Amino acid sequence: EASERIPLKRLDIIFILIFSYIFLSEQMTQGKLLGAALIFSGTVLISYENGRKFGRIKDTGTLFTIIFAPIAAISTIIDKFALGYWGIVDYSAVQFVFVGLLLGAVILKSGRKGKIGRIIRMERPFLIAIVLMTTAFFYLRLVALDLTDASSVFLFLRISTLVTVVAGIVLLKEKNRVLQKLASAIIMIVGATLITL
Repeated sequence: EASERIPLKRLDIIFILIFSYIFLSEQMTQGKLLGAALIFSGTVLISYENGRKFGRIKDTGTLFTIIFAPIAAISTIIDKFALGYWGIVDYSAVQFVFVGLLLGAVILKSGRKGKIGRIIRMERPFLIAIVLMTTAFFYLRLVALDLTDASSVFLFLRISTLVTVVAGIVLLKEKNRVLQKLASAIIMIVGATLITL
C-alpha cells in the first residue's frame, strides 16, 4: 500500500545523513542523530505487524522499498557532488537524456514497445502531467541541493510522507492500520525536522 511504502522510503534520510557526513563532510549534530533515530522508530512502527517488529519485511514490495533507500541516498550524494562541477540545467538535461536513452533501450529490448505506445496514446494528458511534475520536482530538488546541505533538503521533501499516507487512506481506501500509519508518518516528519536544526 502507498500509505506504508512511502514512509518506509524515508529510510533514505538516514543513509543521506551518513553518506553526506562521510563523502561531503557535512556536520553530524545531536539533532541529526536524534532525528535519524526517530525516523528509524517510525520505520519500525510502520512495519510492525501481528506483534512482530518488522513483520511486514517479508512482503516483496516492502523489501524493494527498503533496498531503494540506500540507492536513493547514493543518488542524492552524487547529485550534490555533481552540482559542484555542472550547472543545474546542464546536469538535469544530461540526466534526463541518459535515463531516457537507457529506459528506451530496455523497452525496445523487452519487446514492450507496442504496449508502451498504447499507454502513451491512451493516457497522454496524465503522462504529460507526470512528466511536468517530475521535471519540476527534480529541478527544484537540484536547486535546493545546490543551496544547502543534502541532509537539510530532505525535510521539505519528506513532509510529503504525511500527505501520501493521508491520500492513501482517503483516496485509495487503504483502511487497515490507519492510526499506526499516521503515527509513523508524524514521527518521521519530526525526525526529519530535527535533522535540519
